[in-house]
Amino acid sequence: MSRTARSRLHAPRACSARPPLHGERSTLFAFCLVCARWLTPSVVSLTFGVDSSNATFVAGHVDDGAVAVIAAALLFVLPGSKTGARVLTWEQAVRIDWGVIVLVGAGIVLGGLLSSTGLADLVGETLSHNLGFPSLFVITLFAVAMAILLSEKTSNTAAVAIVVPVVVPIAMAAGINPIIPAVAGVFGGSFGFMVPIAQIPNAIVDGSGVVPTKRMLRTGSVFDVVGCILIAIGVVLWLPHLGLG
Repeated sequence: MSRTARSRLHAPRACSARPPLHGERSTLFAFCLVCARWLTPSVVSLTFGVDSSNATFVAGHVDDGAVAVIAAALLFVLPGSKTGARVLTWEQAVRIDWGVIVLVGAGIVLGGLLSSTGLADLVGETLSHNLGFPSLFVITLFAVAMAILLSEKTSNTAAVAIVVPVVVPIAMAAGINPIIPAVAGVFGGSFGFMVPIAQIPNAIVDGSGVVPTKRMLRTGSVFDVVGCILIAIGVVLWLPHLGLG
């Protein structure tokens, strides 16, 4: 390497970072508002106690969904540029994939209804009597596989809310500690990689148009199978060492 090249390599470079734009500042403000409200109940509970009057007041007077709606509405009001344009216009809002958002919300509601109506317990007891799972590993593998398949069509929360109440009666009917298959189902609920609606990152990647849907299905199926096996083996082997099995 020549002396000139070495001098250029070690020469201090000027910082190329630009100051944030109006729209970026406004978006950051709305984002921080949502995070602050969502974290406030936990901070108040840790500071004053879960059963304190302060924690009860904070948790009961501002709904999490309402804060999200307010923050989204602020994007239509906050400035996005020096010319007076807003961060988000109605033309941009109508192009949002609202179907994915509705599907995720419906999945959470479905999981809650399965638990509250007792249908998940009924399904678990029926499967335990009819299928008769023989071993801890088989039950754990079943829990992970069911959670992954459900997470492809519903949200992670809904998948876990469906799988755990189903798996626990099966494990208890087989005389097995239900903690291991339940924890495995929780991990499996985060392993939906095949379709765009399975995970928020999947939807973002699909919306970019860089990764075709067929490629996501093909590659995601491999990730799902490998993840299912690894989760089942890892949870069965490691949780007993942590005193949870």
